[in-house]
Amino acid sequence: MRQIEQGLVMIARLVFRKDSPYIFVLDDQQEQITGVLPTETEALYNEIQALLAQGNYCDAEDLLFQRMDRSDLEVLEIGLDMYAWLNQRTDEDLEAHDLPRDEVYQGLKDLAGAYGLSVVM
Repeated sequence: MRQIEQGLVMIARLVFRKDSPYIFVLDDQQEQITGVLPTETEALYNEIQALLAQGNYCDAEDLLFQRMDRSDLEVLEIGLDMYAWLNQRTDEDLEAHDLPRDEVYQGLKDLAGAYGLSVVM
């Protein structure tokens, strides 16, 4: 869990110059203070969020990799957001949804590698 979190933060800082891997960050009053996506990218983000909310963790990960475009850093940002969310789940929850923590870590490594960031992981 900690190794995943460290990798997420390192990539967010290196690529996006921000401290959080999440796209949308809320302040103490639960108001959005960061996060803007172009319409087509926002559609992918919303699809992935819907799959995660339905408990379809593997389908969300599959969709991310199907739509991945190495020239589109917004998809990388969506992936970081997704893996940060998954990393906050309990081991029991992840296993119940057929995506154990070691697979979350491997997915993040694969994503980082696809964008030439394998040295970070």
